[in-house]
Amino acid sequence: MVYVGATWRSRFLRAPKIGLALATEPDFVPLAALATARLGLKTGKDEFFFLSRRVEEAAHAEHSLSLVRRRKVTKVTGMDRWSGELASQDLRPAALNPHELFAQHGRRFAIPELTPSLYLYPGPGGLRADLGTYIELAERAGVPRGKLVASNGSEDAWYRQVRAVVSSPWALPYNSAYDYGAWDNRVGAVLNGRFVGLDPLPAVDSDLLGAVLNSTFAIIGRLVEGTATGVEAALDVGPPAVRRIRVPDVRLLKGEAVADIREVLAEMRRADSMPPAPSRTLDVSDERRRLDLALLRGLGRTAGQASVLVGRMYESYARWRADVEDVEQLMRQNRRQMQRSGQSRTTRPADRVGRRVWEELQASVALFPSALLTPADAVDVVTFSKPLEISASEPLFDAGMIPVHGGRPIDLGSFERVRYVGMLRQLGFESPLAVPRDATRAGAMVDRFEQERRRFVGEAKRRVAAYMSDPDASKDAVNAAERHWLTACRAAGSHAADIVRAPA
Repeated sequence: MVYVGATWRSRFLRAPKIGLALATEPDFVPLAALATARLGLKTGKDEFFFLSRRVEEAAHAEHSLSLVRRRKVTKVTGMDRWSGELASQDLRPAALNPHELFAQHGRRFAIPELTPSLYLYPGPGGLRADLGTYIELAERAGVPRGKLVASNGSEDAWYRQVRAVVSSPWALPYNSAYDYGAWDNRVGAVLNGRFVGLDPLPAVDSDLLGAVLNSTFAIIGRLVEGTATGVEAALDVGPPAVRRIRVPDVRLLKGEAVADIREVLAEMRRADSMPPAPSRTLDVSDERRRLDLALLRGLGRTAGQASVLVGRMYESYARWRADVEDVEQLMRQNRRQMQRSGQSRTTRPADRVGRRVWEELQASVALFPSALLTPADAVDVVTFSKPLEISASEPLFDAGMIPVHGGRPIDLGSFERVRYVGMLRQLGFESPLAVPRDATRAGAMVDRFEQERRRFVGEAKRRVAAYMSDPDASKDAVNAAERHWLTACRAAGSHAADIVRAPA
């Protein structure tokens, strides 16, 4: 049977119900009708192309930004913790990721003029300042051989990227959880691929576009159009999804509401604070409420109509957020429990069953060779650096010799001691190995190990069958349980002097 349907993105289960209702409003339009959306720059090697201002550079710049502008070089840190000075004309302010745009009071509203990150954008001509040294470091590390780096580079200089930079006036996060606003990028910082840049179309006012991008309507639209990432509440919203988000048509705004919208936006700029999303308990910042109401009034809704619709939107969003946060809390508890038991969300079912079976059996299984060793067992230490070739059956000649691949054979004097070395290697012990001098004792311990191994595997198969029915998965689970046993054997030690026994 051939599946011919489209991918199920679960939008009707993921988004608040109000999102589907808002999408049908006649004066709401997709963002594609208001702006172009472009993904930020993908360099192929961000560690090289995006550098950090040195701490002393940033501190000096905060003290006197005008003086920094007049300087010809900037102190930076780059790939592999390289540190040096690059010509200021070869650097452009950049926004590397949304985490750089957090402040003590929350998310900043604007990308600062003094960005923590800088994009390497060498101009034509010779190499200035320490650029040559930095390029040599990258070439030794093979950076130019990267597929995307090579395709982005100019013909004469791989480090001079010809792909158009994205420095749109508004920047949306590619991935975001509850808070989803747009940063004011009037400084023209180069946006990294963790952002989506929006440029208003010719008939669209840039400030009004920024206002609607910071409204709750944009948050709701993101939940409808975004792609789930596997992390609760976090959705990927790339350019295709951004273009589909439906928001109030700012081209239709009129009346006193437009002045109110601009005033709220001005307050956000002065405070340099992006209003947080509504909480699960319907806590909504004054700036957000005023902005949402003004957008609806600007579209012709009365104050009462706007208040009712905004109230419904906040209530629907709060119910959705409460449900998701409850799931997040349960998932955190599950992850903590999984971590305590040595598991993760990526653990295969066979591995989980194997670990469970081992936990059921570990109290009844012996650990070799520690369970049989005594302080009276005299040993010889066998050291090797190359692979051993241990025969499964006793050879006719030189039965006590262990061939070494590419080296001299090791003479242990008896095949029983050779078998003991083979047992230690099966358990996973590495050189040097402690081998009992008494060949009879060594052989007896190997016989006990083989008997115990058969018993363990048989019991593991029986217990795995209670949890799994698939033959291949069951075999993997038995192997996983056996690996836990062998690991415990190694942890217990192979030399009597190294084994710590509980007091009688």
